[in-house]
Amino acid sequence: MNDSLIRKFCETGYRWPIVATATLLIGLVTLLPLADDYSERSEACSVLTEELDRARQKVEALPKFEERVAALSTELTALESRAVTAERVGDFRSRIIELARESNCQLRRIDIGTPNSRIWTKEGDVLSTQSVPKSAKNKTPFQIVRRSMVLAVDGEIADLKNLIAKFQEENTLAHPARLSMSSSGRASDRIAMEVELWVYDLTRKKS
Repeated sequence: MNDSLIRKFCETGYRWPIVATATLLIGLVTLLPLADDYSERSEACSVLTEELDRARQKVEALPKFEERVAALSTELTALESRAVTAERVGDFRSRIIELARESNCQLRRIDIGTPNSRIWTKEGDVLSTQSVPKSAKNKTPFQIVRRSMVLAVDGEIADLKNLIAKFQEENTLAHPARLSMSSSGRASDRIAMEVELWVYDLTRKKS
């Protein structure tokens, strides 16, 4: 019976289309999983290639990034060295006394007030004494700390000018808020001078 069916199949004129169709179906059954696998691998390869390109770009940009970080660190260190922190207040006071003596001025009084702090804002005015509203949108995570130092000395006018010049050469974060002069009453050539300096520090706000 099977031989008869095979013989009839071979004698029919449709045997080649049937064979071709069967071969095509077998091929599709084999190729479709391979195509899916190829598609997945191709997509994975593209993703990895993109990641590799990004990694390569990061590596190439790393030296410039490191240079920028180094430059910013240098700038930050220079700025920090100018700030009058709580730990440096005593040293700053000693330095002012030393400058007065170097300028041949006689020290009468030096007082340092308690610190005042306020929130620092972007593009803010460091000399402002106004508090920052809670609703301000340009606030930073830092606060500016200001201390007032009042120095009273007397000396000849040339010596006082020399002392003021030395203040400016110190390159400290300080601002002369007030300066007054009057006769010292001790000698006609001596002048009494009182200077109020505002000295600053920038600290991160406590959470």
